[in-house]
Amino acid sequence: MARHEWEPLLPSGERERETYEDASEDLLYELMRDFELPDNGHLIVEGVGDAGWYIVAALLEEGVYEIEFRDPVRSVHRIETGSRLSEIANDMIVWVSDTVRFHQARAARTQPM
Repeated sequence: MARHEWEPLLPSGERERETYEDASEDLLYELMRDFELPDNGHLIVEGVGDAGWYIVAALLEEGVYEIEFRDPVRSVHRIETGSRLSEIANDMIVWVSDTVRFHQARAARTQPM
């Protein structure tokens, strides 16, 4: 099963790392629903270990979410904006799932037999 690390920024400015083995759209929605500016307005989702990929979700002052998707191995770097949290959470979990599958397949191909 794929593992994903989530690093929310707490209102106090302290970083807290949590690892979820069953990351879901609902989990992303819940974490992002509680965003408050200025101190708790972003979330970083990154692969466990040295995967190198990540997503940064941020709440902008206008009430719009900005999502940055980054995977240097696949040369992916794009930024999207939106205001519908349910659609954003869905897009994020689909991207994470696709990215994890790609990296798992790549690792399986490069392991010596």
